[in-house]
Amino acid sequence: MVTLQFLEQGTPMMHPIRRFAHDDRAIAVTEYGLLIALVAVLLIGVVTIFGSSIASWFANKTNKLTSF
Repeated sequence: MVTLQFLEQGTPMMHPIRRFAHDDRAIAVTEYGLLIALVAVLLIGVVTIFGSSIASWFANKTNKLTSF
């Protein structure tokens, strides 16, 4: 329980952390972070699954443009 007493006493570093944890903006920041992580995982999955198809589609379009 020494750790809990240390945290309860409060240190100069704990005050801003505790204030941020109780602030509503901390929840919004966390939600945005999770949303960005989800989008990144989905993009990685799509590129992994359809990467060769996308590359060949772009190569085909590039060849059509350059041969014009």
